[in-house]
Amino acid sequence: VSQSRYAMMISTTIRPKVNIGHKRVGLVLFSTGDANVLRLSNGTGLGLNGSIDLVQNTMLSLVWNGSVWSETSRNN
Repeated sequence: VSQSRYAMMISTTIRPKVNIGHKRVGLVLFSTGDANVLRLSNGTGLGLNGSIDLVQNTMLSLVWNGSVWSETSRNN
C-alpha cells in the first residue's frame, strides 16, 4: 500500500491465483470509485501494456492464455 493523491492506493504485482482449466477465458475489471484505488503492474502471471490505476470509470479487460492474464483492452 502506498500513498498517492487517492485516499488509499493498493499496488500489486503478485501472481493472481485463479484456478482456470481453459485458455481464452476473459475477465473484465471495472472501477466505480476513487476512494480506494487498485494499481496493477506487470508481474508473474500478469501481462499488461504498462501499469494501470483502477480509478473511477476505468475498465481493464484481460484474457487467460494458459500461463498469464494478458491485457486485451483498457480505458482510463
